Amino acid sequence: MEHAHSEDPDKRPILIVEDDRDIAEVMAELVRGDGYDARVATDGQEALKRLHESPAPCCILLDLMLPVLSGWDFLETLQDERPEYRDIPVIVVSAAHNPRLPEGVRLLPKPLDLATLTQAIGEATGH
Repeated sequence: MEHAHSEDPDKRPILIVEDDRDIAEVMAELVRGDGYDARVATDGQEALKRLHESPAPCCILLDLMLPVLSGWDFLETLQDERPEYRDIPVIVVSAAHNPRLPEGVRLLPKPLDLATLTQAIGEATGH
């Protein structure tokens, strides 16, 4: 799977945090098709490292059940890490039923509806 991001400055990156490689690739292809750059991390710890790449992501698609560092712990760290990270829209894509998420975090249930995901990304990024 492609983990590198493009160097096209016109493409705003979306960080996809998903340990299922098939789901991650489907989401990556979707966001690329919508004109974004896709950065993929397979666990929360890798996602934190990828946050520091420039430019910062304009949106984060986050699974909650992840190895190494869970999506829950990633969200908590995201809120505490740096103030500018708090403003990055987060869309949780999870099979968890009614998780208690921080205010402003949107939940999309798995199995994922791609049209709903596209709409949610557009709303989150203003495009």
